[in-house]
Amino acid sequence: MGALRGVYQLKPQAIEGAAFLRIRSDQEEAFTEKYLLEEFKKQDGFYYLFENVVAQSSENGKLLKFGMIQEDRIIDLKKPGIYLLLQSMNKRGFDFDFNEMLNEWAPYLEDQLFYVLFDTGDKWIARFEITNGKLHFRETDEMAKWNYDFSVYLEANYASDKQLLADFFTDKMLDLKTQLDDMILHDNDPDEYYELEEYEEFLEKLEQYTATNQNEYAPEMIAWLKDKITNYKPFENGKQE
Repeated sequence: MGALRGVYQLKPQAIEGAAFLRIRSDQEEAFTEKYLLEEFKKQDGFYYLFENVVAQSSENGKLLKFGMIQEDRIIDLKKPGIYLLLQSMNKRGFDFDFNEMLNEWAPYLEDQLFYVLFDTGDKWIARFEITNGKLHFRETDEMAKWNYDFSVYLEANYASDKQLLADFFTDKMLDLKTQLDDMILHDNDPDEYYELEEYEEFLEKLEQYTATNQNEYAPEMIAWLKDKITNYKPFENGKQE
């Protein structure tokens, strides 16, 4: 299938950079007996099931999203249970039999919608939807239409779902803040890597989609972006002004 570039979950919760597939509560015992075998268990209670798929259990609905270019993040999915984590930006992509394995898992999984963008010669995107225990799959190699940017694809194809867009861009900013805070912690200045126009565009998107749609983290992210814009100090010739 090619190198894995990005995973984007849209339902039941919009998450950038990962997808958490929840095992149905009435199927947890059956799934555990079949797949969570002792020989697959790793440290800290994680099970590595398939290529880049990790199983983790949560008693309060809070799960760990592994950071690739920033610190790990806790994602609050509100519901306890067993989740399968698909993570972005891994060095290895999914093999061709990933669809076969996901199809086998589908009867155990709650309804779910997520995308995977693959960094191949043509850069194509795959859509995975699980409904009533069945996997529905389609793909396109026309990402050039959307500048190979999932955010552009999302706005073009889900324009009517303002709540989804509000949730997605809020989570995108939560990821960005985690990344930038980590850079600062390691004595790097984020403004060497991000332009003022990028922060302004992020703020415009967030304010646009959250104006009439609720997201508990949106006000915090809007305030954070406004602060980044107000205190932005550009780099010139490798030196901050």
